[in-house]
Amino acid sequence: MRFLISMLFSGFMFIAFGQERCTKSFSASLEARKMDYFLGIDFHLKFKRLNLAVGIETGMIKTAFQQRLFPGFHFQAAYPIIKKERFTLAPAIDFNANMLQVQGSSRNPNLFNESRLGYELKWGNKFKFIHAAGLGIITEHFYGAYSQKYKSAFGMAYSIKMGCLYEF
Repeated sequence: MRFLISMLFSGFMFIAFGQERCTKSFSASLEARKMDYFLGIDFHLKFKRLNLAVGIETGMIKTAFQQRLFPGFHFQAAYPIIKKERFTLAPAIDFNANMLQVQGSSRNPNLFNESRLGYELKWGNKFKFIHAAGLGIITEHFYGAYSQKYKSAFGMAYSIKMGCLYEF
């Protein structure tokens, strides 16, 4: 979690001190991951060739049907290798941090951190269609009732994302 927060702040520092003109955009997307389907809103900044995105998200199944809020935070860095007038292909690094209150009586939520490598496709002019996918690692930190401390479990993470972006 500390690594994720430090990456976020270092990205903001890079943005704040950059001298280049940056393009801003917003996107809304639906992402299928191992834990849930996530609905998210991202804010994108583009400097020359580096694209950064920061956003918030929520797990749809757990929030809507199981009545448990599954909020999260998202950070993505992409560097386009193919950039045409209406089409962009970029390798991307994604970081996600989510929190889920498994039991209503517990004060210690489960924490899910995902790190993935993948790609991002964008197609369009000012209004763009987004498709992204990636593979990586997920870590789950859960509070042990007997040990009275957090334990960790690791696994494989995957995601497939589709959405729309508006650039201004």
